[in-house]
Amino acid sequence: MSDVIVSVKEAYFSYPSRKDVPSFGLEMPNFTIQSGEQLMLMGPSGSGKSTLLNIVAGELVPQRGEVLVLGERIDQLSESERQAFRIANVGFVFQDFPLVPYLDSIQNVLFPYRINPHLKLTATVYDRARLLLDNVGLSTKSGRYPSELSQGERQRVAIARALIANPRLILADEPTAGLDIKRSHEIVALLQEIAINQGIGLLVVSHEPQIVDRFQDVLRLDEQLGERA
Repeated sequence: MSDVIVSVKEAYFSYPSRKDVPSFGLEMPNFTIQSGEQLMLMGPSGSGKSTLLNIVAGELVPQRGEVLVLGERIDQLSESERQAFRIANVGFVFQDFPLVPYLDSIQNVLFPYRINPHLKLTATVYDRARLLLDNVGLSTKSGRYPSELSQGERQRVAIARALIANPRLILADEPTAGLDIKRSHEIVALLQEIAINQGIGLLVVSHEPQIVDRFQDVLRLDEQLGERA
């Protein structure tokens, strides 16, 4: 049986009230992600997609319920412990895939090692960065800067960067935003291939229907409750 990467049970998160904005809460759906499994999370604005992603990442802590990542109750960890857990186990792909403009591709892939004291930059890590760029089809562009890359190529660099620390879970927030249908399918196919080959759990947040058919497991949220498709 595959290892369970993520398990969320009866989680509830409530946002506090702010000026002119009343407090509101969100009931999170129960779900699991196993090793190599890819889950797509869909829903309209305000349905809780980003909240759920942040709960899985340990950025937010639910007021009740249970959140396990790699068997660890991250909802019971301190803020510093959750941060250390993210560094060690989670890779992120964001919709705007921000790259450092004055760094070339390989240095952007290595950037987490430049800014995080918990990660040690070694010759082995350099070799892994080169291999990752090769795996995403950019072996000949390791010395190119973001301004010299296409949008799809920049996204591939961002994916390689998300994988550099050997995460067990990839969280992708609108990874195909701004890409055409062909490039969107290429990016999703790449993420899915990596998840299967490396036994990584993959959670993709998106509202784009053109990629939904690529996923066997789809979690659809509305303003009340998400149900697995």
